[in-house]
Amino acid sequence: MPEHRFTAQNAALYATPNDESEFARVLAQLMDDPAKRKVMGSIGRTRIENELAWSYSVPQLLDAYRGLLLPKAKKFHWALHWWKDRGLRYTFHRSIALLKRYGFDSTRTKKRVKDGIDFLAQFGCQPTLPVPGRVVSKNGQFCRDLQESGVEFAVHGHDHLDFRALTPEEASHQFVMAEDAFRRNGIQFEGFRCPYLSYSDNLLSAIPNGAFKYSSNRAIWWDVVDRKVASNETAVFGKLQHFYRAESSNATVAIPRLNGHIVEIPASLPDDIQLLDGLKLGEKGLAEAWTEILRLTHRRGEVFTLLFHPELFGECKPAFENILTNARLLRPDVWVAPLREVSRWWLEKSRFSTKVNDDASGLQMTFECSGRATVLIRNVQTVELTHPWDAGYSVLEGRSVTVNGGQHPFIGISPTIPDKTKAFLSEQGYILDTSHEAPGCGLYLDSESLSKFNNELQLVEYIELSPAPLVRFWRWPNEA
Repeated sequence: MPEHRFTAQNAALYATPNDESEFARVLAQLMDDPAKRKVMGSIGRTRIENELAWSYSVPQLLDAYRGLLLPKAKKFHWALHWWKDRGLRYTFHRSIALLKRYGFDSTRTKKRVKDGIDFLAQFGCQPTLPVPGRVVSKNGQFCRDLQESGVEFAVHGHDHLDFRALTPEEASHQFVMAEDAFRRNGIQFEGFRCPYLSYSDNLLSAIPNGAFKYSSNRAIWWDVVDRKVASNETAVFGKLQHFYRAESSNATVAIPRLNGHIVEIPASLPDDIQLLDGLKLGEKGLAEAWTEILRLTHRRGEVFTLLFHPELFGECKPAFENILTNARLLRPDVWVAPLREVSRWWLEKSRFSTKVNDDASGLQMTFECSGRATVLIRNVQTVELTHPWDAGYSVLEGRSVTVNGGQHPFIGISPTIPDKTKAFLSEQGYILDTSHEAPGCGLYLDSESLSKFNNELQLVEYIELSPAPLVRFWRWPNEA
């Protein structure tokens, strides 16, 4: 071998290639010559220590050893965290449910998933399935087949671990391994959802640069279950409530949020496991609860990110049919889309802007936005073409409008308003005026008026119920 010749240098012994007897003779000669062996060994050791091992091999070996040895302690730590967080009752009931639904045959699981995907396709619905990297590695062809049929995959960690039990370094390792598994198997991805919605902002540094465009880990709880029924919750329901750590829809606006370069798309709760296993509501109760979330989110113009598990595809079918049938009947239209499309739209919308010119002819506004943007006007007199939409708004059919006289149809913002509030209002599509003319707007917010609201939902409701003139971008594309 070339390396052996270089390492041994003049001390090397050479034998005729592919000649076993010649090789045996040279080997015997070397065994009988300790001095030559010492020289060869000395040269080889020096090269390995000074040139090969320490500059390259050792760091690689140490990483490998860490991967092999440290997990023993870490796995114990993770297992302890897992057990303490779940307890005996949750573990028992959840294990029995999983065994019944999955069994020991992956063929049964794959058929359930495929049947569910085909069912949703009848309604033009392409779901997003968060899947661990390890599952993708073991089922590459199956995942590729689903991808070909329109399914979107999102990263669900590499192993199904609670990310709250991981250090940033361990979380980063999970992301990197999952990313590698997806790419090796030809599975596209744009976003991630951690198991148990266990991602938090303190793990932001753990996300590989540029790996993801969206996250779906924030949870919003909708009060769609009768309190008497909720009082009969099981250990499964209680533990999932603890894991998900949901915010209340009574105080939070359920919309995506741009966090740095990542769009956070909130998940809607309760999910299928909470309703079926946690509250024992059955398929009828599941359908009723989810249909009510659809009604509430549609009325408020917010996002309904339905959280379900493939193991329950069969039990969820009546609810899916009910939701998707009702969605087709609602006006304004309901936009049914996978998470990647929601993320892409939210990034697209974040680049919209408005140019304003105020002169003797009136207030002239030009909207710089994409073709699928919806510009809404309310209580504004204009000669531009519009058509009725919803909640007193009309859709501006062009991309410019002139308003004669009166208050400016923007939200005036005082310098005392926090940046967080301004960013929130901008993400709703409101046009903000932070200039010295802001008090002349139909709506004006300062610290005193802002103090009257206990949460962001109250602030939005105040704006939407105001009779003031208003021009804005709508949250969703194509008048949905």
